[in-house]
Amino acid sequence: MNNIIKSGDDYFIIEKIVPNATVSLPFTATLYQIYRVVYNVSSEHELYIDNERVDSLSPTFKQQLKYILGYEPTSKETKIKKIKLVFAGHYTSLIAIPKSSIISIPDILTEPKFLALELLSYGDDDIKNIRLYGNGNITFHSANGGLDDPIAMARYNKKTKKLTQINSSGEFSALMRTLSGQL
Repeated sequence: MNNIIKSGDDYFIIEKIVPNATVSLPFTATLYQIYRVVYNVSSEHELYIDNERVDSLSPTFKQQLKYILGYEPTSKETKIKKIKLVFAGHYTSLIAIPKSSIISIPDILTEPKFLALELLSYGDDDIKNIRLYGNGNITFHSANGGLDDPIAMARYNKKTKKLTQINSSGEFSALMRTLSGQL
C-alpha cells in the first residue's frame, strides 16, 4: 500500500560561499554567491476513511463514495522517515561598502543585502529566513588546507526554532546514516 508523506519540523541546511570573480578594491562592493541546499526529515502516514485503510494511489469504489459523501480522511503516522530534498539554489550577498574603523559609514551601506534568483532554483525554501551566511553563531570551514570554498552545515527545528551547527562533513554523514537507520 502507498502512504502519504508529510513534512516534518527538522531541516538540514548546507551553504557554500563562492566568491565571484570580481576585482576587490578598498571601498568597493563585495559580492558573494551562496549555494544553498535544504533537506527535510519527513514522515510517512497511513490514510484511513471510516477506520478503513486506504491505498492512496488506488482507493476502492466504496472508499471513493464515502469520501464524496463527506467522510473525512484521517492519517496515522508510521515509524518510517524519509529525507527529501526540498530546495537547491543560490542567493547573492551584496555589501555596498565595507566597514571602516577610520571613517564613519552608515550601517545601511555596510550591512549585507540578500538577493535571490528563483529562476535557477529547485523547490520551495520553507525556511528561507534562516540563513547560515551572516549568522554570527555559525562558522564556515574550508577543507583541503583552506583551498576549498567555505561551507557550513546546520540542523534547524521549525517548531523549537533551534539552529544547531554541524561541524564537519563526517559529522553530517554520520547524522544522515543514523537517520537512515531509523528510516
